[in-house]
Amino acid sequence: MSAYNRYQGAMCGENEYLLRQVLRNEWDFDGFTICDFVWGVKDTVASASSGLDIEMPITHFYGEKLLEAVREGEVTEQTIDESALRIIRTLLAHEHFIEEHKKEGSCDYRKHQELALQCAREGITLLKNEDQLLPIDCKKRKKIVVLGSYADRENIGDRGSSQVYAPYVVTILQGITEYPSDAEVIYYSGESASHCRRLAKEADVVLVGGSMILMDEWKDQVGAILMAYYPGMEGGKAVADVLFGKTNPGGKLPFVIPKKKEDLPEIDWDAEEF
Repeated sequence: MSAYNRYQGAMCGENEYLLRQVLRNEWDFDGFTICDFVWGVKDTVASASSGLDIEMPITHFYGEKLLEAVREGEVTEQTIDESALRIIRTLLAHEHFIEEHKKEGSCDYRKHQELALQCAREGITLLKNEDQLLPIDCKKRKKIVVLGSYADRENIGDRGSSQVYAPYVVTILQGITEYPSDAEVIYYSGESASHCRRLAKEADVVLVGGSMILMDEWKDQVGAILMAYYPGMEGGKAVADVLFGKTNPGGKLPFVIPKKKEDLPEIDWDAEEF
């Protein structure tokens, strides 16, 4: 999937350097490419000629417009043939797998659940751990306060194209409370900042869940920081396993963390184009 943004002046969905030179020639990718959903394509000819195979999920610039571009000689038939070959080749390569999983009862869901738990455990990133605060020793730390509404919410991804519908979700709060330990667990969703402070002062351990967080103002006042991202349907269990020492966090940061808000790029909220 190509990104929405531009790279070196060209939209990623219209970027021949990314889609052909890097993806296919350097990385030997032999599958097909799709755009990010709805507005990942802005130009029919530029996208098709650069190697973008499918516009998702609504046809604005492909379909009839792509046919017309071929008729007018703006996109070559060879380009269309190559895209069609990539799509059909991928479908045929997975045909047996797809048909097998259509059969009732043929899928081993237990293995999928185990894989979800393994991925969550290995993806959690340890950012800080002073004085061996983690893993939590319940003989020394008897009172755990869980703060933040997202700790008790089934939040496994975005509400857009990445949204999935899991048969169940283990929340962070559920994972902590169900873990076999002697600690007392207190949960508060966090509406009152003053109440959060009171609970935090009384706690031996505090876990804060939420969205994008700037940490520079408070990171030196806490002993340990874990980044769990979107940990998936088994995420609460994975977080608890790491907190209590059943497994080690094995994740690496996939991005740079800014120290302060001023380190972030300026955003033009009134922009009319990428």
